[in-house]
Amino acid sequence: MSNVDMQYELKFLLDANQVLTDEHTLRTELVHLDQSEGQQMDIRFMDTPQQDFFREKWILRARLKPNKDQWEITYKKRFDFSEGQDLQQVMEHAKELGYDLEDPTCKQEVDWSGSDRTFDLSYEVKAKIVQADNLDEWRGILVENAPPMLKTQKWGERDFSAILTETTVLGPITAHKYKGQWSGFQESVEIWTVAGNSIVEISTEAKGLEAAESSHRTMESLLAQQNLLLVQHKISKTRWALDILQHPAKREDPFLLLLHGGFNLYFRHAQPVGGSGDEDPLSELGEAHARQLGEILRNKKIPLQMPVLSSPVKRALQTAVLAFPNEGEVKTDERLPRVDELQQVLEKKPELGTNQVLVAHYHTFKNQLQEFLNHLGLVILQPLGAEQGYQILRQVDILQASLVKYGSGVIEPAASNDNN
Repeated sequence: MSNVDMQYELKFLLDANQVLTDEHTLRTELVHLDQSEGQQMDIRFMDTPQQDFFREKWILRARLKPNKDQWEITYKKRFDFSEGQDLQQVMEHAKELGYDLEDPTCKQEVDWSGSDRTFDLSYEVKAKIVQADNLDEWRGILVENAPPMLKTQKWGERDFSAILTETTVLGPITAHKYKGQWSGFQESVEIWTVAGNSIVEISTEAKGLEAAESSHRTMESLLAQQNLLLVQHKISKTRWALDILQHPAKREDPFLLLLHGGFNLYFRHAQPVGGSGDEDPLSELGEAHARQLGEILRNKKIPLQMPVLSSPVKRALQTAVLAFPNEGEVKTDERLPRVDELQQVLEKKPELGTNQVLVAHYHTFKNQLQEFLNHLGLVILQPLGAEQGYQILRQVDILQASLVKYGSGVIEPAASNDNN
C-alpha cells in the first residue's frame, strides 16, 4: 500500500471545558454535529501495572457497543514516524521487523494526532465474555486470538505468556461517539469518561497523503477559528485513560487544589531549540506552550503571588515572560538553577491565599518524582518554611490537565513522605 491508497485518520483534542456541559454531555452546536444523542460504548484496556504492552507500542482494547453480546477485541501495533521519515520508510521498517503487510486480517492506517503521526496495524476479533472482570477468561481470549508477532514478542527475559499473567483489565471507560458534517467533512467526536473526568477528541478521515494534508490544515483552521483547539502536545485518549485508570490521584482536579493558595508551583521551562545551552531560546512550539501556560492559570483563576520567580537562564526566563508578559510580573532568582541553593526557594511559603510560581529546570527532587519531568511539567509543593523543607503533593502535566473536564468534588491534599 502507498501514500496514494493509505487511509489516514486525523485527530485533534478539544478543550473539554468549552465543548462539554457541566453534565459532561457534548455541546453539539459548537462542533456542528447533526446528531442530538451519541452512541454509548463500554471500553476496556488490557495491560500490566507497568504498561508493558503500551511501552512496546501495543494497544490491547475491548469495546462493547449497545445491544451487542460480543466484545470487539483490537490488537493495535504502532510505529512512530522518526524525524525526516516518510510512510514508505516506516512501512519498510515494519516489514524488516517481520510484520506481514500483505495479511488480509491486518488493517493498515496512519493515525495523525495533532502534529504526531504513527503507522498502525490493527488486528480485530470478536469474543463473547460473560463476566467483564473475569481475568482468566480475558487472558484466555487474548492468547487465543493474539497476532503472531505479539505472541513472539520478548520483554527482556519474559515472553507474551509471562506478561499475560500480570495483565489486568482496566476500565470501565464510558465512551460517547457522535457523527456529523462540518464544512464538507465527515467528522466524529468521541468523549471518554473515567470516574467523572472526561477528554474529547474530534476526527475525520482522508485517503492518501495529499488529501490528508489538505484536510488536516482545513480542520485545524476551523477549530482554531472557534478557539476549540488547544496547542497540540504529546497526549492521546489512550495514554490519558491508562494513566487515570492506573493512578487514581490523577482523577483529582489539580486546579481545584490550588484555588485556596499555599503552594509553590515548580515548572520546568518550555521546549527549547537545540540542547541545554544557556543561550538556547525556546522553539516555536515552546513559545506557544509558554503562552498557553499563562492563559491556563488566568482562565482557571489560580491566585498567584507576583512577581513569579524565574531562573535567569534564557529558556526559563523566556518561558516566564511569555506566560506573564505584563511589566513587573517576572523576577529572576539566581538560586533557581543552583541545586545547592534551590532548597531555600522551594521551602519558602507564599503570601497567604496565593501560590508562588517558579520557572526553572529539570530537577529530580532527590529522585522522589514518580515520572520524568517533561518540558512545562509541574510539581506542586507544600512549603513548610525556612529550613523545614517541603512536601511533594503532586506531579502534573498542566497542558494535558487543561484539556480535561473534571467531576465535582473537594480535593484534600494527600499525606506525603517526600520531605527534603
